[in-house]
Amino acid sequence: MTEDKKENPDLTSYLALEEQGRKLIFTLRRELVNVEWDSISQVGSQMLEELKERSKPQVMIDLSQLEHMGSSMVALLVRVWKKVESKGGDVSFLSTNEGINQVLDLAGLANVWTICDNREDALDHLGGTTEQTGRNLAPFLVSSSLLCAVIAGAMLAMKLSDQHLIGEEVEPQLQIAAGGLGGILGIWTFCTAHRTNKFLGLIFSLICIGLAAYAAYTLVN
Repeated sequence: MTEDKKENPDLTSYLALEEQGRKLIFTLRRELVNVEWDSISQVGSQMLEELKERSKPQVMIDLSQLEHMGSSMVALLVRVWKKVESKGGDVSFLSTNEGINQVLDLAGLANVWTICDNREDALDHLGGTTEQTGRNLAPFLVSSSLLCAVIAGAMLAMKLSDQHLIGEEVEPQLQIAAGGLGGILGIWTFCTAHRTNKFLGLIFSLICIGLAAYAAYTLVN
């Protein structure tokens, strides 16, 4: 009975599987570091089986539970990585252990693989979602929203100073257009970006919407 259990280990003790949309997340559990090569090989085979029917798989491999890593574990990761690459997919790794990072660096893999120290960045590396597209575009969206705010603000300044460099009738229309566009870009940034870009998107959207609303109010009245 002991030999049968060894040949057919309960792989859920070593490997967790999670899906987020098209993204497949493999979590290697800490128990995996204490098993023999046969069990590690079976875990690798299970991971490959999950990839078998997937086209261009987007895979994150979570190594954060592991305390150390031997050559057999590195071989497992390379095996899965090559399979994903052959299917036109992409892989990211989550690793928070400095010792494991050093092993991957010594193996020459740190310069080849995308290795992140937090789950959010590891998932963000994998494309294929509207949210990811928004985050990739966040710097452009923030800059564009700021530019719109500057243009709308300049139109307001011309009105208040009674210096109509573009034209008294054109300036409020341009203020509304720039403010409206900046508001949309800012809201898009707020909904899809995170951290600083999210905050900036909110601020610029409020400024742009306020400038556009003021111009529309003055036209009506």
